[in-house]
Amino acid sequence: MNANAVSMTLFYAFMSAGLRAFISVIDRYQFGIGKNCVNLTNLYNNIATLLFALLTCLCFSSLIHVLSFITNPKVIVFGFLLQLTAQVFSIAYRHMKIAHILVFTKMSDLFTPLFIFLLFSSWNTLDFLFSVATFVICLPVFLMQKRKGHIHLFSAIAVGAVLILQGSLSPWYMSPVSANVHLWLPYTASLIFWRFVFSFLAAFTELKKLCLQNAAPSAIRSQRYLSLITARSALTFGAQMCLVLALTFNKPVIAWPVLNAAGLISVLFSSTFLKEHANKFEITAAILIVLLGLTKVFW
Repeated sequence: MNANAVSMTLFYAFMSAGLRAFISVIDRYQFGIGKNCVNLTNLYNNIATLLFALLTCLCFSSLIHVLSFITNPKVIVFGFLLQLTAQVFSIAYRHMKIAHILVFTKMSDLFTPLFIFLLFSSWNTLDFLFSVATFVICLPVFLMQKRKGHIHLFSAIAVGAVLILQGSLSPWYMSPVSANVHLWLPYTASLIFWRFVFSFLAAFTELKKLCLQNAAPSAIRSQRYLSLITARSALTFGAQMCLVLALTFNKPVIAWPVLNAAGLISVLFSSTFLKEHANKFEITAAILIVLLGLTKVFW
């Protein structure tokens, strides 16, 4: 059972990381290159994602379960942390390339197991060593970016802080669905609902200005912008489902290092789609993390 839990955790974590890697490329294009409004774009994305989630629940589950999860404080906190993380990354993409951000996503792997131990008295030495190994793999990338002066300090610290907070609290906010794994779909939909609520609050000022001007933002009238929103929303829904499934097996110390490797995978994608070329250290690190995850299945 334990080996199966590890295998399923890694499978869904890699799936989520892969989908989020595509999302990172879209975000880098929208916010770093296109300079689109962070708050409004995140709001439009969450509206579309919420529609995907509700329609899926209507077909394969029950909206009654969604309503029961929506009022759970743990779900509200997790939804807030997910949206906060999305906002922080969106802002970071304005200042740094994907390769420069990924190092700080991996630094959180060192601290998340320690905080989980302090908060929940849960410890596994082999799982902790797995987290440390994923960080060590990325260390050469960090040293290279630091030497080149590519680090935007505030964005980097914010990225690391939100990931540590999100990972450390995962045993607490995942408890409602860990006890009822078959309800993972309505649980996911309820998270997306709260992400929409918090993104609406973040975009309220921009929306108020648009209402006063009686105009829609020029970007939303672009066919490319609408296509990116649709694609990003579908990817977000898939990544959110896989994230929840990865964490339902109560192996957060194994799940988060892989989930936080999304930035590393996206470096390879950005090399193809955005021409932000990956170097040999980044390519090697991506391959080693995948191999490390496969090794952990049989460890």
